[in-house]
Amino acid sequence: MSRERIARYASLRERVDRPAGHLNGSYGRMGGPVLRYTNSVLDFDGVVSLYRAAESCTSQAASTTEGSSY
Repeated sequence: MSRERIARYASLRERVDRPAGHLNGSYGRMGGPVLRYTNSVLDFDGVVSLYRAAESCTSQAASTTEGSSY
């Protein structure tokens, strides 16, 4: 059975698709979305690569804001 046919999955996908589209529509630019959202199957190595990239981004952001006041 395809995961698209499972009601719970469809509900979860709608909860993610709608806000992602709203963010990109409101704040993104042509060719430069705010959020790069993909709905695809990834193997374990693909998931690990994304987590590493996200960790790198967050650690860079933290290092640029250290010592600054908000």
